[in-house]
Amino acid sequence: MHTRVPASDFVGRRAELAVFAGAIADAQRGLPSVVLVSGDAGIGKTTIVIESAARADVAVHLGRSTHIGGEIIPLAPLADLLRQLRRSRPDLLSETPALTVLRDWFVPRSASSALDGGLFVAVLELFSHLAADAAVVVGFEDLHWADTVTWDLFDHLARNLIDERVVLVGTFRANEVATCPPQRGRLAELARLPAARRI
Repeated sequence: MHTRVPASDFVGRRAELAVFAGAIADAQRGLPSVVLVSGDAGIGKTTIVIESAARADVAVHLGRSTHIGGEIIPLAPLADLLRQLRRSRPDLLSETPALTVLRDWFVPRSASSALDGGLFVAVLELFSHLAADAAVVVGFEDLHWADTVTWDLFDHLARNLIDERVVLVGTFRANEVATCPPQRGRLAELARLPAARRI
């Protein structure tokens, strides 16, 4: 479970918190936002996300990219999010026919199994249901460790959220992305989206 930290720990973070506050305010009006949070390891990227959501009194769901022994785990943030929702909101995974695609998706699969298109549509619908009653913050953490399909999914969500009350967050280590031209290019494209903000 995510916990808040003392407000005194946010001295000097007023600008970052203001960016998030604006994104959440937009989402509450039905204008989804994308927030790209970069920084060094341990600098507090996750803490900023959690604190911003807490200050706005909105739910936050974060899935983490993972690698084990140098191997990237495909779709790890999605698997992480679904595990959390299976415990906290199991109803969401069975509310509509489209979401049945996600019902058993609790262990990362091979990247190729996500490319039938149904998965991306189902995740978009899941986010819509998450935000049905109030704005939510949904994050993919450590994108510098993400596989290609996770990046494709994040890009799909960023470009296809229309009026959902969602703040889509991607966190990453700037120095690692800087050494990976494909990731650097993806982030440059995402940053140009009208709804995108960078921290």
